[in-house]
Amino acid sequence: MEEEYDGLEALDKTLIVKERTSNDELQDTLKELVNVLKELRKAGPSGVHRMGGLDSTLFHEVELSR
Repeated sequence: MEEEYDGLEALDKTLIVKERTSNDELQDTLKELVNVLKELRKAGPSGVHRMGGLDSTLFHEVELSR
């Protein structure tokens, strides 16, 4: 019984560490997305030419500016 408890406790700690790591990665990704969207806003209009079409030069310019 004690071994089973120890095993479950170790599993719990492992899952907590994995959850924190995943959450940190998600937060970093969210921050990067916000920064990219801010850069796109500074670049001006999104350049929509037709329904569903985007002007890729704006995205290219943002990538070059990094």
